[in-house]
Amino acid sequence: MKDRRNFLKLFGTGLSGAILTSSKVSAETLSIKNGTLKVGVLLPQSENNKQYSESFLNGFKLGLNERNRIELKSFDVFTESVKYGSSYLASKKAKQLIFENKVNLIVGLLNSESTLELGELAQENKLPVLIANAGENYISDTKRKNPYMFFNSLDLFKNSYLTGKLAVEKYGKNIVVVSSLFDSGYDALIAFYKGVEEAGGTITKTFVKGQNDNEFFHKTFDNIKELEADCIYVFLNGDFANTFFNIAKIQDINLPLLSTSFATDENNLLRSGTTANKIENFSCWNKNVKNTENRNFISSYLQAYSKDPGQFGFLGYETGLIINSSVENCRNELSGIHLANALKNCKVNSPAGKITVNNNGLVNNPVYLCYTGIKGNQILTNKIAKEINIEGEFDLSFTDLHTDIRSGWLNPYPFI
Repeated sequence: MKDRRNFLKLFGTGLSGAILTSSKVSAETLSIKNGTLKVGVLLPQSENNKQYSESFLNGFKLGLNERNRIELKSFDVFTESVKYGSSYLASKKAKQLIFENKVNLIVGLLNSESTLELGELAQENKLPVLIANAGENYISDTKRKNPYMFFNSLDLFKNSYLTGKLAVEKYGKNIVVVSSLFDSGYDALIAFYKGVEEAGGTITKTFVKGQNDNEFFHKTFDNIKELEADCIYVFLNGDFANTFFNIAKIQDINLPLLSTSFATDENNLLRSGTTANKIENFSCWNKNVKNTENRNFISSYLQAYSKDPGQFGFLGYETGLIINSSVENCRNELSGIHLANALKNCKVNSPAGKITVNNNGLVNNPVYLCYTGIKGNQILTNKIAKEINIEGEFDLSFTDLHTDIRSGWLNPYPFI
């Protein structure tokens, strides 16, 4: 189903509830006391990917404390659970952080589409809010124009568009998509369709796995064999992705496979054996990025938590670096307005490479074309083919997504 506005209308409002209007509130003047900056963090929960919130918070704390040039004594971090990340609960918990904990800024691991009320709260109280997520949805105009809202992501939306173009330009015009009910309810799938369309290709068929469809994969492969397809886009994550790759190898499917950085995440590849080999994907970060910042980040994370970081660990770390650098650039003028202005002009040498925050409050991360390959010890890794320059390439293609009135999942991807 190509029009996201029509997606999941029959499935109720369980995770996609209505946009709420914000009540007018009056905050006390926030200040830095005893050399300590207070940061509130809103974290979602996940049944299938419980490690992501912890990984993000671990990385975030490392990033906050990475530099030593700031004259603050410390950062105090206050966390609040927002369950599956509804707009109502995110706003409620944010008010607690503002009025009870007296935080100076808020970080939310949230779907950007559940942050309209949170953005109104930020603007009313002149308090910066930095949203971090997978990048599953397009950022609407209202949020881009809010001077107190900022967005950092793993660029799933942008990378899906690039994957659509790559599929056609490299392999041919007939593209098959395999997804699931939980994966497909975001703008990222629309971005893939758009990339295919703009490259002159056609979506031959989209297969979507239902919640209790135990025969889905076998039926799908039977159908794929009957189609004239040039490649398959696997928009799945976790066990669903691994199951698909497994059966594709068993059934000797010779079509090229493209997927996302979540299906090819290093931690997921450990569970897939060698079946997820030679799968192309776009990512804004990879542990094989060759720079000093990335080596230091991986080493620090491993030393602190006795395991390698994943994508959400990186996202948290980079978000912490952005705040750290912005606070430093405030030069002790740490009001909400000064923090917001510093965030808007932030430039950081990140583990992903050089990043900037643009005038719309969006972090511009590098993009890498990657592919999975087997290391000498028969373990898969996600290798980098090349860095891609995509600045200003695709935003105008999505004018129909500028509105705040859209349907789909509101939990952050892939927190299911």
